[in-house]
Amino acid sequence: MEKDYDQIIADYTQAIKKNPSDAEAYRNRGEAYSHKDDYKQAIADFTQAIHLNPSNAKVYENRGYAYSKNKDYDQAIADYTHAILLGINDAIIYSNRGGMYYYKRDYDQAIVDCTQAIKLDPNYVSAYNIRSCVHFMKNDYDQTITDCNKAIQMDFNDTDAYFLRGYVYFIKNDYDLAIMDYNKAIQLSPNDANAYTNRGDAYYYKEDYDQAIADYNKAIQLNPNDVEVYDKRGLAYFLKKDYDNAIADYAQAIRLNPHEVE
Repeated sequence: MEKDYDQIIADYTQAIKKNPSDAEAYRNRGEAYSHKDDYKQAIADFTQAIHLNPSNAKVYENRGYAYSKNKDYDQAIADYTHAILLGINDAIIYSNRGGMYYYKRDYDQAIVDCTQAIKLDPNYVSAYNIRSCVHFMKNDYDQTITDCNKAIQMDFNDTDAYFLRGYVYFIKNDYDLAIMDYNKAIQLSPNDANAYTNRGDAYYYKEDYDQAIADYNKAIQLNPNDVEVYDKRGLAYFLKKDYDNAIADYAQAIRLNPHEVE
């Protein structure tokens, strides 16, 4: 049963009116705002809760999460670090902080945090997912595959892991394995246009232009304004010597983005 967060907010607002020094009421109301994706108000409540009780590590973690959703990665890291210093020592907080370092492109520190998260909980899938992305950004494709393998081993429905591993296989020119991973990603997320585009790319490089075009067709159906896919399908048509369709796709690409014509 879904919680009525508006009612929860109203209840804690009444509690705060009765006792403005109730730090826990501010924290609980902040969590309700977070569930409603109102992170600005959540941060305000968590900040007041910290003002009233600066030794509550959980509120720093809550506020760090709200900052992360607002893409204020520096503040999120500061709060997660404070929470750790106050005693929180679990995989979630290290993985979350590692994610913030990843977004800041501090890849080495992201790996340190994700590795610590995995040490604390070897079955925490999110830490493997984040670390796999970090390894990818560092061009360490073998370690990317290793972490994706581990994530998939623990969660056979991990779409992101299949997608990333498929892309790495594509980069490594192992198109058959890439296609297998994209098959699974599409099975799990059939409305992901990027998965069809990437699988189409793998077929394209295998010179299976008919299958590539079929995937590009689906990608365009899902995202009809993706200029790049029209370019790719146009080239596949061109290589099949289907010049009329190639011209039509290039013309559509130009219509969609007339300022980036090669």
